[in-house]
Amino acid sequence: MRDLRLPPRPRVPRRGLRHPDRRPLLHQQRQPQPGARGVGRIGRNHRPARRVRKTGGTTGGGPMGELSTYEIAFLCGGPLRVAQTALLGLAERRRVRISRAHRVEAVREEPDGPAPDDPVQAALLERVPGTGTLLGPLLAAVAGAPEVLAVADALRERGLLRRGRTPRPTREGRAKARELAETPATSDIARLAALGPAAVEDPRTREILTTDDPKPIKLPRTKHRGDNLDSSNLSDTQYGSY
Repeated sequence: MRDLRLPPRPRVPRRGLRHPDRRPLLHQQRQPQPGARGVGRIGRNHRPARRVRKTGGTTGGGPMGELSTYEIAFLCGGPLRVAQTALLGLAERRRVRISRAHRVEAVREEPDGPAPDDPVQAALLERVPGTGTLLGPLLAAVAGAPEVLAVADALRERGLLRRGRTPRPTREGRAKARELAETPATSDIARLAALGPAAVEDPRTREILTTDDPKPIKLPRTKHRGDNLDSSNLSDTQYGSY
């Protein structure tokens, strides 16, 4: 009877086989033994570990850390609130004078000590000329200063502010702002940062910060020039003896 069995396949030695990328083959890799230390069983419902997004470091108690006064002001009122907070701090230290006509003048004598080490206050003082300036344009210039933009970057690192050209608080940022608004403040600067100018207790400062700059007065134009003698009401013979 004829033998229909196939001849055995020739055995190829594994020693000469190589991966195209020069990586070890599967039979050359060292397989971990079940039950060894650091090796666990992977079940059918196993899920990989979820990556946690970093939202910035903390500098105080609580999961978010303690926010600075300028960070509170930016989170609750934007960059203009930061400029207002710096201005109020300088006014309380008698470094600037603010008139009811919204005129801001710097006090160069420095009665309370050396120059401020606060970068936002220093940026504000640099924008006050010797003759003084109006309040509205001054606050607008300080609100766009790099020192104020650095406050926004710190809030973005904490995950409280969205990334983009328009600074908008995130959901965590809005929750933090509501929490800060409900926290009682003990000073006008803290109340201004969290609640705005309307919460300042000093009536004069509150009136200045909550009103717009006065409009410039336009003097009426006259037809007569200053060197026109006919426009004077004096007689020609009044000083005739001179």
